Amino acid sequence: MAKGDRQAAAIVTWTRRTPLPNVASLVRRLLILAQREPLTAGALAVMAAIVVMAICAPLIATHDPLAADLRARLVGPSFNHFFGTDPLGRDIFSRVVYGARVSLLVGFAATFASMVLGTVAGVLSGYIGGAADQVIQRLMDAIQAIPALVFLMLVAAIWQQGILSVVVVLAILIAPYVGRLVRGVVLSLREEPFILAARAMGASDLRIMIVHILPNVMAPVIVAASIVVGGAILVEGALSFLGLGIPPDDPLWKTSWGAMLRPENLQYMQRAPHLALFPGAALALTVLAFNVLGDSLRDRLDPRLRGALQT
Repeated sequence: MAKGDRQAAAIVTWTRRTPLPNVASLVRRLLILAQREPLTAGALAVMAAIVVMAICAPLIATHDPLAADLRARLVGPSFNHFFGTDPLGRDIFSRVVYGARVSLLVGFAATFASMVLGTVAGVLSGYIGGAADQVIQRLMDAIQAIPALVFLMLVAAIWQQGILSVVVVLAILIAPYVGRLVRGVVLSLREEPFILAARAMGASDLRIMIVHILPNVMAPVIVAASIVVGGAILVEGALSFLGLGIPPDDPLWKTSWGAMLRPENLQYMQRAPHLALFPGAALALTVLAFNVLGDSLRDRLDPRLRGALQT
């Protein structure tokens, strides 16, 4: 048998031996979840819809979100414009669809960066202790004492205003809360028998923090991340509303849910309430979905809450 034939036969044999994903089992689990925890199932459905909407925005949007049509100004919801149009005749449904990209990009990026910064700072502060702990804690106090809007204006004055500056500011502002959470967990783990045994066996502090401490703090970090995403999305919407986030000349700003609620549209709200209804509903549902999921994860991953629910 030729080499190519043997490779083809091996691939066919491997494919036959590899079980395909059991779709029926997955559907059954989802139905059980929907029956037992309808709020969590609803939150997951909303999150899945938002993610799909962000990824497949060019396929879902019915119009160009930036194309103006003055002949169709302030048109109400219809078959041609599902969510109506704005004062420039732009399709609100398409803008809401593309706005999901901005919200998820800022939310996930700021959450990931804040989780990394907060986890590193919390592990170092809780495990090393002493002067390092005092320095890190006082730095966190200083960051938490700065109002978010003042800090963002300062960064915008020093650094070019843009989506990167919004992510950096949110990550720096959120990191202290994550750091204090991780520090508390590390303080309780530092004197556990398995940590003392690893230290007695000659393990270095770096190895103990990475191999033994870090995996045990991931559960509260994941719960915090699921809640922080919603907060970051809400803050991004507020900053875009105030004009302190993404600069107005950036195409991303024009599709941001917060920018769609700008004060210049207030004069049209009584005549066309859909201008605020649909972007506001998208923002509220997204934040609510992440918060509900965070509460569900906390109930499942926190052993104290899990025991209380069982009793």
